[in-house]
Amino acid sequence: MTPRLAASALALALLAAAPALARAPSADERARVESALRAQGFVGWRGIEMDDGLWEVDNASRGNNDVRDIRLTPDDLTLIDASEGDRAVTGEERAAIEQALRGQGFTGFNSVSLDDGVWAVDDARGADGVLYDLALERHSLRILHREKD
Repeated sequence: MTPRLAASALALALLAAAPALARAPSADERARVESALRAQGFVGWRGIEMDDGLWEVDNASRGNNDVRDIRLTPDDLTLIDASEGDRAVTGEERAAIEQALRGQGFTGFNSVSLDDGVWAVDDARGADGVLYDLALERHSLRILHREKD
């Protein structure tokens, strides 16, 4: 293999293994997100992007000097409450998550933790045998994002 061909093959392999990059919203998506932000009392924000399956909004403000980065669910644009902070899962929570995932065809997972207001599930084995990393809504346990591991 020539050095140029080897370098091209390595670059393609690295791109395939790279995590999904954040993306800007389309005009329609931006209008939906901005409308939802206003409906939830926000009056200003700096930027909006889709990252790891969730809408991330930089410097969202309700006009009361409370400026913070927030995240919204991708479908119904509900504000994700990240006030509790990151932590490990309890035994009861783990059992509920396992039951919810089994109901959706998953046969098990490696680990789970609360991360910025969503359950981050690592190595969930789908019915197809493929491993996925999942983001679950904290209370409903619905899957917000799935990415092949």
